[in-house]
Amino acid sequence: MKRITRLVGIAMVAALPSLAQAQDTSPRPWSFGVSGGASIPMSDLGDVAETGYNLGAHLLFMPASLTRVSFRGDVSFDTWEFKGVGAQAVDAKSRALNAMANVIFKSASAMTMKPYVIGGLGMSNGKTSGSVGSVNYSGDSKTSLAVQAGGGLEFQLSGFTTFLEAKFVNSFTENKSTNWVPVTFGIRF
Repeated sequence: MKRITRLVGIAMVAALPSLAQAQDTSPRPWSFGVSGGASIPMSDLGDVAETGYNLGAHLLFMPASLTRVSFRGDVSFDTWEFKGVGAQAVDAKSRALNAMANVIFKSASAMTMKPYVIGGLGMSNGKTSGSVGSVNYSGDSKTSLAVQAGGGLEFQLSGFTTFLEAKFVNSFTENKSTNWVPVTFGIRF
């Protein structure tokens, strides 16, 4: 009986490093995510365009020394269909391809749901094309400086994280206000 007890004790001591590693819940410093949702045009863009969609990819860096601050790079694509103008048939759309560098501040909550705020700076490439009546139009793509700010909720699940986020994006285009609000749901691994 003593022999069995010793063997079990030795087996448990040998298994401790692997058990400790399995219990390590510290977050990885790098993670990748994807998101999608609605893109709501605002101001001048909202006057001519309907709600569209947003698709995005995200690379998140969480330094171990900064527990509430992380950095995220976003690449996103937004597109909107134009509204009809009077009695004319409009078949046109506008799109924006964006690359942003963001800072995220998370709450100190220990819950599985954590609110956060996000702010970023980057570039936006926009283009409009289509037809109004019998006139076809294909505009030049224009790249401009863009900023974004918003907030979200992060849900920590087993092995991955999901998030729900809304941001106000402003692209500094010439002679008009080009801004929109993407409301997205994402998953991060």
